[in-house]
Amino acid sequence: MSVIYFSTNTCGACIILKEKIRELIYDYSNIKMCEVLGDTSIDISAYFNVYSVPIMIFFIDGKEAFRESKYSSIEEIKKKIDRYYNLYFK
Repeated sequence: MSVIYFSTNTCGACIILKEKIRELIYDYSNIKMCEVLGDTSIDISAYFNVYSVPIMIFFIDGKEAFRESKYSSIEEIKKKIDRYYNLYFK
């Protein structure tokens, strides 16, 4: 399982949410996270249909499982991760 976090260095919500997501992902040893700066990696952002930030796209076996935006709560994201994580790794 992996997550791509799309953000920019000038987005206050991106910076705050990134730290919360990192803390959340830390509890899941099998999830890998990477960050894509949307303003400097326009081709990658367009490929994944990301036109606003922050956006998190969660993948299982290379296929998109779900995506969340800045309007999602950490608790809701955790519930979704738990659901997929428990199905996949337990």
